Amino acid sequence: MRKKVIFLGTRIETLELLNILFDEVKIITTKKSSFKFKEFKHQVIDKKNKEKLFKKLIKSKEEILISAGFPYLIPENVIKKFKFALNCHPGKLPKYKGYYSINNAIDNKEKYLYSTIHFLNKKFDSGKKITEIKIDTKNIKPDILKKIIFSTVEPLALFKAIRKINLI
Repeated sequence: MRKKVIFLGTRIETLELLNILFDEVKIITTKKSSFKFKEFKHQVIDKKNKEKLFKKLIKSKEEILISAGFPYLIPENVIKKFKFALNCHPGKLPKYKGYYSINNAIDNKEKYLYSTIHFLNKKFDSGKKITEIKIDTKNIKPDILKKIIFSTVEPLALFKAIRKINLI
């Protein structure tokens, strides 16, 4: 059986991992980030069409949903439709929830930065943790730390989570 997944988000490095691991990846991204996905077939979501796209997701045949950098709260009925619904979060949970988690951790001069993979639920960044990976921040500039988290640490954390719950 071919493994198919739906990717919701803006982080191209995570998408590249999914393209390696799965046979088919459907992509839904934001208009602001769609330029990154120009070489891939994708749908664009915004405030005007998100309800329509969420209804389409409920009817989709895929069993796996992975979110990375997705700016909207995914309705519980959409999450429950999937056998596995995961979120990639660039922060230590539950301490650093939300969009600015990595910036807040850097501003607070945390010794470590984290990438956490967790199951989605009806609240932002509140699902059961599957895996997390941390990196030491010592002597690394904030812009470099962010690039490392998104380009390397998050895909590795997602790979470990996918293996841990036997998706591949």
